[in-house]
Amino acid sequence: MAIPKYDELFTDVLDTLSDGVPQHRRDICSQVVEHQHLTADEAAETIKGGSSRAESRVHWALAYLVFARAVSRPGRGMHVITELGKQLLADNPHGVTIDILEETDGLKEWHQRTREKKRIRKDIDPTPPTVNDPPAIGVSPVEGLEQSVATLRNAVASEVLDRLRTEHWSFMERAVLKVLLKMGYGGDENDLSHVGGPNDEGIDGIINQDKLGLEKIYVQSKRYKQGSAINGDTINAFMGAMGRKGVTKGVFITASHFTDGARKAAEENKHQQVILIDGEELAEIMVDYQIGVTEVQTYTIYKLDENFFED
Repeated sequence: MAIPKYDELFTDVLDTLSDGVPQHRRDICSQVVEHQHLTADEAAETIKGGSSRAESRVHWALAYLVFARAVSRPGRGMHVITELGKQLLADNPHGVTIDILEETDGLKEWHQRTREKKRIRKDIDPTPPTVNDPPAIGVSPVEGLEQSVATLRNAVASEVLDRLRTEHWSFMERAVLKVLLKMGYGGDENDLSHVGGPNDEGIDGIINQDKLGLEKIYVQSKRYKQGSAINGDTINAFMGAMGRKGVTKGVFITASHFTDGARKAAEENKHQQVILIDGEELAEIMVDYQIGVTEVQTYTIYKLDENFFED
């Protein structure tokens, strides 16, 4: 039999997780592939980069189930079925399809975030197709490739954010300092100070913008879970801590999001410049600067060199 497409594997993944016991992504992939009864040649088939084609398709089936909130990530590399996932299995005895997942709030919100990111980046098409739209219809191969790259990018950004939310709070405090350093704040790691802790007075990190430490940036990091927002009182407390130290520049980063009141508090402060970075933006920055992610493979696009043939 041919290797099933990723959107034909949703039911298999949910069945594998149906007992409610968290499993590692690696084990889920191997179990689903084993259940497909592939031939030796099919099981050995790889994509560019050397990874298994079958396991890659299981990985993407799992990713979309996470976007739909049918599966959650309770820990490092671990996945578990949610109540929604159990309900999808029960309500769809003939199989869970991409059309069914498209109706979930999770996947609708994921598409909305994708459209918003493209709008901000001013990409070619502000309304990308949904995952079940064939990219070859109505678009050029290059546009189809761009859409696929955007999907891959958004997927890995979501994974980065999920991991930040499950790591220890001190990990995120150190991670955001590395992110800011990579962005050009501070000269090297010696200019970074991690001061977070029980008595941090609202400051988790300090960045020296010059070797004498005359210009400092204060950093506050909050790992907050998805759905828990940073409000204006928290931002005012951070700015108060900056003011007591005579610091005029600060960055507040959260794995969650900010309320309108929080953003208003930062914008209305005329004496201090405070930048707010929420979880979505943080994940995007980490992908941009390749922090916490690894480049897997690259593709080169060619066109005819007219100059060569005119010589």
